[in-house]
Amino acid sequence: MISKINLYRLFLLSMYFAFLIWYSGSGDKMTPTEIKRGIDTLKAYALENEEVSSFYGTDNTIDSLNTMALTDDGGEFIMVNLIKYRDIAKYPENSKWSNDTDPMIAEQRYFEGLKMFRKAGHPIFFSKVVSKFIDDSDSGEWDVVILVRYRSMRDLFNMAIDAAVSGNSIHKWASIEKTNVFPVKSQISLFLPKFFITLLFLLVAYIPALIKRAHQK
Repeated sequence: MISKINLYRLFLLSMYFAFLIWYSGSGDKMTPTEIKRGIDTLKAYALENEEVSSFYGTDNTIDSLNTMALTDDGGEFIMVNLIKYRDIAKYPENSKWSNDTDPMIAEQRYFEGLKMFRKAGHPIFFSKVVSKFIDDSDSGEWDVVILVRYRSMRDLFNMAIDAAVSGNSIHKWASIEKTNVFPVKSQISLFLPKFFITLLFLLVAYIPALIKRAHQK
C-alpha cells in the first residue's frame, strides 16, 4: 500500500510535469497554412476597420508579423521592446476613450486585455532608460526597455491577432509614440525559471520528511 507521503510526492510529480508541459509548449513550428490563415484574418480586420488601421499603421504590423512568423523554429524566445511613450494618449476621435489623455492608463488597459500569462508568456526584465551611449541608428530617445519571454512564436502570433481583432491593440498604440520590437534567442542567461521551479518542487516534496524527522526527535 502506498504511504501518504509517497502519494503526496506522486501528486507533486504530476503537477511538476504538468507545469513543464504547459510552460514549454509543444515545440511544433507554425505551418504555412497556419501563418496564412492568421495574416488573412488581420487583413480582413484591417479592411473592415480602415480608419483605425490607417490611424495606427496596421499594414506595417501585418508585414512585420508575417516576416517574423516565417522564422519560427517552434521554440521559446525573448521579445525585446524599446518603447517611447506619448506625452498625451492618442485615440481615434470616434473612440470612447478619445478624451483620455494618460498614456500609462492606456497601456494598462492593453496589458489587462492580453492573454500572455495564460500561455506562459511573461516579462523577465523591465527598466527605464537612463541615458544614451552609442546609437548608430539615430532612433532617438527611448523611455523603457522590456524583455518578454514567449514559449513559442505561435503564442505571440495568435496573441497579436487576438489583440487586433478584439480591439485591444488600440490601447497599445494610443500609449506608444514609437517602438522597436525584435525577437532574440538566449545563448547565455542566468534567468532559469525551470531550474528554480524544479528546486521549489524538490523542497516542497521534502517537507513531510522534515516534519516526520522533527517529530521523531
